Amino acid sequence: QAIALVASASTTTGMTVLLLLRGADGIGTKRISVMTEVCGWTPDKVLLGTTGHSSQPGLAADSQLNSTEVITKRLSEYRDLTYCAATGNRWWGVQSRLARRIFTSKIDLKSELPEGPLTVDESLNGAVDPSLSDDDEWLLFASTKPSGEGERNIARNLRSGSQNIVSEAKSPSAAGLPKVASSAPVVLTSGTAGHGLLLRLPSLQPIKEKFEVETIPWDISSDAVIFSASPTIPRAIRAQDLGTGAISTTLVDPKQQLYLADLSSDERWLVFVAEETSGGLPVLYAAPYRRGRTTPTREWIRLGKGDYPHWSASGRVVYFLDESERVPRLRAQRVDGISKRPIGEPITLQIFHGEWTPGDLVPGTFRIAASRRRIMVTLGQQETRLFEGR
Repeated sequence: QAIALVASASTTTGMTVLLLLRGADGIGTKRISVMTEVCGWTPDKVLLGTTGHSSQPGLAADSQLNSTEVITKRLSEYRDLTYCAATGNRWWGVQSRLARRIFTSKIDLKSELPEGPLTVDESLNGAVDPSLSDDDEWLLFASTKPSGEGERNIARNLRSGSQNIVSEAKSPSAAGLPKVASSAPVVLTSGTAGHGLLLRLPSLQPIKEKFEVETIPWDISSDAVIFSASPTIPRAIRAQDLGTGAISTTLVDPKQQLYLADLSSDERWLVFVAEETSGGLPVLYAAPYRRGRTTPTREWIRLGKGDYPHWSASGRVVYFLDESERVPRLRAQRVDGISKRPIGEPITLQIFHGEWTPGDLVPGTFRIAASRRRIMVTLGQQETRLFEGR
C-alpha cells in the first residue's frame, strides 16, 4: 500500500515519482515514470497526475502502481491536462488546447485588397494551413483525422466543390505544410514517413514520391523546383530540382538568415524574409529568380519590415504579417509590376486584437494564402477548461 509521495524528478520521458510503500516485509520504495506533474492522492489511494504521453492521456496511476490503463481509460476525456490538484475527495484539472481556424475574405479584383475583414470560414471547420492556386481553382489544406490521431492533407476544387485526400500522416509534424503551386495544378505535401510527395491535380497521380527535402519547403514552381532553407547557418534559400536532383543556392548573405521564400505567379521573382544574424526585426526583400543561379545581394529590393510574405496573383502586391508593434497586423505593400520597387506606404488590412491571433500559433507556422479572388490565413486561440471530479 502506498502511503506517501517521497520525491519526484523530471526526466526526458516524464516525471519519475518515488513513493513510500508499506508492505508485509516493512516499508520500502518504488519508482514509476508515468507523470509530468503530480497532483496528490484521492481518499481511495489513487495517485493523480498529468501525463504528456498521447497513449496515456489525462490522469494516471492506481494505488498499486502496477497498471495505469484502468485509470487512463476511465479518465480519457481529460486529455491534455496542463495542471491538476487534489485535496480531500475532490480533484481539479486545467485543460489548455490550441484551437485553429481558417479566416478568409474575398479580394477586390481591381485593388487586390480584401473587400472586408477576414472572418471564420465555416465551410472549413477543422481545417488549417490553406494554400491556393492563383486562378482560385484549387485549395489545399490540412485537417485532423476523424479519429483525432494525425492529420490528412486535402485538395478541394473550388469550382466543382469536390475534394480528395492527397496524403495522410500519423502526426501533424509529419503531415507538413501542404502547398499547391501558384501557376500549375501541382501539389507538394508529405507522404509516408514524412518523405516528400508531389502530385498532379486533379488526377492525383504521383509525379515524384519519397524524395528527401533538406528542410521545410516553402514553395514550388510549375516545373517541380522546391524552395527551402539550407541546413547550415546562416540560412540561405536553396532550390531543389526534383527532375534532376540538383540543389542550387538561389539567395545567400553571410550576414543574414533567409527564410520563407514565395515565388511569384510568373516565376520570375521571389519575395522572402531576412534577419540579421546579430538579431533585429525581420525585413522583406524581393529578388529576381534565375533557375540554377544565385542572385547577388545588389539586386535585392528592400520592401520594409515584415514577415511571412506572399505575392498577389498579379505580382503587384505583397501581403505580409507585421509584428513590429504590440498587436500583429496583416498588411499589404504595393510594388511596381516590373521593377518590384515599393510604391507608397504599407496598407493595414487587419489588426489582430481579438481572441484569434497569429501569436497563439506554434512559432513559424503562420502562412498567408492568396488567389486572385480570396485571401486566407490560419489563426489560433488558446482554449482553457476547468474540470472537477471526485
